[in-house]
Amino acid sequence: MNDVSPRIAGARAEGKTDDGVPRIGVLPPPPPSVSAAAPSPAAGRHVRAALLLVEPAFCALALFVMSGGLSRAFDGAAADGGGDAAGDPITRTLLLAIYLTAALVSVTHLRSVLRAARRAWLAWALVAMAAASVLWSAAPRVTLQRSVALGAATLFGVYVAARFDRRTQLRVFGWALGIAAALSLATALLVPDAGVTAGYHEGAWRGIYGNKNMLGRLCALGTTIHLLRAQAAHRRPWGAWAGAALCGVLTLLSRSATAVVVLATLVLLLPLYRTLRWRPSLRLVLLTFAVLAAGALAVLFATESDSMLSLVGRDATLSGRTKLWKVVLWFIEQRPRLGYGYGAFWSSGSATAAAVVNAIRWNAPHAHDNFLDVALDLGLAGLALFVFGILAAARRAVAAYRASADPAELWPLLLLTFLVLFSITDTIVLRQNHLVWVLYVATIALPTPTAAGLPLRPRAGRHAVSIGVRVRHARHALIPDRAPSRS
Repeated sequence: MNDVSPRIAGARAEGKTDDGVPRIGVLPPPPPSVSAAAPSPAAGRHVRAALLLVEPAFCALALFVMSGGLSRAFDGAAADGGGDAAGDPITRTLLLAIYLTAALVSVTHLRSVLRAARRAWLAWALVAMAAASVLWSAAPRVTLQRSVALGAATLFGVYVAARFDRRTQLRVFGWALGIAAALSLATALLVPDAGVTAGYHEGAWRGIYGNKNMLGRLCALGTTIHLLRAQAAHRRPWGAWAGAALCGVLTLLSRSATAVVVLATLVLLLPLYRTLRWRPSLRLVLLTFAVLAAGALAVLFATESDSMLSLVGRDATLSGRTKLWKVVLWFIEQRPRLGYGYGAFWSSGSATAAAVVNAIRWNAPHAHDNFLDVALDLGLAGLALFVFGILAAARRAVAAYRASADPAELWPLLLLTFLVLFSITDTIVLRQNHLVWVLYVATIALPTPTAAGLPLRPRAGRHAVSIGVRVRHARHALIPDRAPSRS
């Protein structure tokens, strides 16, 4: 047997024939100089951790933009915050980029986004009605533009619900409002002429926002979120407590009577809502409704009573909401079924808005009541759909909290309470490019704990839930502390 020559042996080792021709389907090994080194496991973990922070950070910054914190810096306008956060070209460009980015990411997770959109069908029904109101709007062009912006904001809320679970949502919301609070604190301390109100409301903080009511409302919401995060945290809650303290102090410094009253009501309701997991008790139900009713009356009293307003440096004759409401009710009676079209009644140059201003002798940017504004925009039909959506969300929130073992599931109830109390004297829901509307959509579009496969609370009475003494529920004692995150 003849020995193989070194040339042939080398050709075979390289995957070639004896003549040096490469074999089909056989690739030669790469040269040692270009072979890639295997990445270390630690480097891969760091990259994945960084990528996991990018999307929440993007959403937090987007929500901060929707809060209206940049509008005053870019155009110098003291926007009232009742409607569009995009009051200047730069903010409009930023919002367009935010919505396009969210849409592109949603396409890559289309199935989960469609499921979240289906759960928020009542919000989409309001968006559809707003878009359809172009047909009967007093200002069709304004209605078309604002309904498109409302649809984009609704899609962003659905995207947030599809990408983050309840605890991650609360963390992202807390980041956004924490940024707003920190910048407002810095503005008031470093540039007091811009961050502190002068004139009639002298001394009231407004931070980076157009007026003290905007700062007070957002900081009251931020305090509620951080308090819930701190109480639901399993480790290192100091950051949430610090956020709650900062937002709470800014709420007081804003001297916004409505914000202070709403925040106090939410703090009182927090332990009462926790009793929903107990055995149903008439006394607890009545007590909860009594606190809610007292909070609603206190909101009205804080904004219209001479005695209360004198304590916070306001004058009831200048507030004038009751006279405004009477005029608005008269306009609703003129077109009760479908209203004047979404965003048309208070649009710039509107004859109806000018008539209201002439009647009340002060410039009202909206009806200072969310329910009346919905009736103006979409008539009694839209108002009925709006109220039904809130009631359905409340019923679902109670059922979810009673079924879940996660204390963070109390957030939907707190948000709905915040919306209803502020809706008495302000317009914050069903507004285009508005932070609160996005939070509402993102909250109601999440699945219930049963549908999401999260840990469920054992079915037990009040004492079994509070101290866990019943033997038949012992097998539930190993419920995980933290609910698993959804991808």
